[in-house]
Amino acid sequence: MSQFGRNIITQFAANGLGGLVSFITISVSARIFGPIVFGQVAYLVGFLGVIMALSDFGLSRAHVHFTAFFNQPKQTLGTFLTLKLTILSACLLIALITGAIKGQLSWVFIILLANEIFSRIADATLITFEGLQQAWQPNLSRFIAKIIKLLGLGVIILIYKNVFGYSLSILIESIVLFSFCLYWLWRFKPLQFSFPLAKKYFHYSLPFALIIPLSYFQDSSLPLILRHYHSVEAVGFFAGAYGLFGFIKTLSGSLMTYFFPKISSLYSLRQSAEIQRYTDLAVKFSALFFAPFLLLLFLFRYPLISLILGDKFLPSVPVFAWLLLGQFILIIFAPYDHVLFATRNHQPIIWVSFLSLILLIGSNYLLAPHYGAVGSAISLVFSWLFGCLGNFMILARRTGMRFCTDFSFGKKEVKYFDALIHSFSPAGFWYNRKKIS
Repeated sequence: MSQFGRNIITQFAANGLGGLVSFITISVSARIFGPIVFGQVAYLVGFLGVIMALSDFGLSRAHVHFTAFFNQPKQTLGTFLTLKLTILSACLLIALITGAIKGQLSWVFIILLANEIFSRIADATLITFEGLQQAWQPNLSRFIAKIIKLLGLGVIILIYKNVFGYSLSILIESIVLFSFCLYWLWRFKPLQFSFPLAKKYFHYSLPFALIIPLSYFQDSSLPLILRHYHSVEAVGFFAGAYGLFGFIKTLSGSLMTYFFPKISSLYSLRQSAEIQRYTDLAVKFSALFFAPFLLLLFLFRYPLISLILGDKFLPSVPVFAWLLLGQFILIIFAPYDHVLFATRNHQPIIWVSFLSLILLIGSNYLLAPHYGAVGSAISLVFSWLFGCLGNFMILARRTGMRFCTDFSFGKKEVKYFDALIHSFSPAGFWYNRKKIS
């Protein structure tokens, strides 16, 4: 089995097991705390998310790239963490000042702010392993953190069954992840800061400087707009459905984690035909794998929400249904988005991301007053569709990439599909046939 295949199957398995634990956690949390507490926390998380969206500036993508390119994690991680902590400190100050002005400062606010800081430092450390093409370290760390969060939740609900307790349960996971990262940082010591490398980081990340913050802002802005027109309970209905959706999004994203370096490799060899074929097969594979799963979730959406979140969250059902539709759109277009970045045609994405955000905010202001959480979900799906179509049109115009419309499999398709299965998840499918000559 190739390293690529082992990474994919490890990523997929870890996300699956972690998702199961998350399902249990969100089920317990929803039944104990209810939609009002969910809404209160979601609003503050959205408020902080808008500010913390500024903490990346595309540096994460630069870090993965330079870690893979130089294979010197002590230097790249030392440089990246220095830059990350500097920007995070500025965001922390902005969050505290803004929170004080808006009268939001409280113990819950401080706890959720600490969660943002710890989780972002942890993510900054763990993505180093993505650049090194090592999967088990971050996956094991995140899985154990989810387990401890679930156990901690069991203790917290015995003492606090309010918004303070729920926010505290969220903090547990980030603290555990941060603790793991301290261990990994010790393994990488001594860390080194390189000013020339820092300049390369900023130069590389410049095209992503607005794209990534805009994507974070999309998710964070919805609870704020929804709360402007409706009760905190409506925000809770949206947060409950989005919590379930988050697992599905993470699971599907695991299949694309290592797709980017593969396409980058083909692009460096100027194999455009192989890029087209490999991308089309990735679309076919993703659609065939997830479409039945999403359809099953849609058909059983009412008992699913009732079983996992409880009857109090039944108004979340139509929200969840719209998010499932949105997920199918994201799955279909995800490979093309990766090709856009891998072929270095991503600069126009800034405008697409900006217009998507305008569409999201504008449609949310139109729909949310009348349709509540469902309106917010609809506006989110429309913005995803616009963004996906816009990115694909840019890709098609610049590279000649065609959309996969033929889902039939001929002799060559079987050969390449075989290779895709072997690279994505050979152990998971127990698929081992001889290559077609």
